[in-house]
Amino acid sequence: MGRVKTLDSPPEGSIIARNMAGGIDYLDAFAIEIENRNGYSIDHLTSLLFTSLPSWGRALLKFRDVLVKPLGLRTGLIPEQDELDPQVKYTPGDRAIFFRVIDRTESELVMAEDDRHLYFRTSLAAVSQGNGRQAVCLTTLVQYHNTLGKLYFAVVKPFHKLLMRRLLLNFAARF
Repeated sequence: MGRVKTLDSPPEGSIIARNMAGGIDYLDAFAIEIENRNGYSIDHLTSLLFTSLPSWGRALLKFRDVLVKPLGLRTGLIPEQDELDPQVKYTPGDRAIFFRVIDRTESELVMAEDDRHLYFRTSLAAVSQGNGRQAVCLTTLVQYHNTLGKLYFAVVKPFHKLLMRRLLLNFAARF
């Protein structure tokens, strides 16, 4: 299995990098290399990624949903690893498992989940490494709208980083 690399910035030329123009409060970017022998699209790769949650991550998300529902933050069902359609094609406005797609190319999906506390963007981008190998890059951008957003993310941030790394490891193990 590959190793998760911490990146200093989103992939060069990525759509999500343009979302940084208004200033952000938090950025993380991680990548793992896979051998995409089946030539899966970025859409199917996104479905595979978001259905690769570890059991402790599922438990944390359920706990988070219980805590934030009274605050009016979005909660939702956590998808299971069941049969996924390799032909899936997400368009802006669709939900890619968890998040609403706001922009895309053939190699990147940018998703959002904004509320009155946070501006949140995440991106999954596949960057060719040659010989059928791809670096799959997972980027998160956050901008706080207010103190509650800052406090919320201060609590979430340590778990977020652990979860993103584990998500990528579980995802890569599927190849």
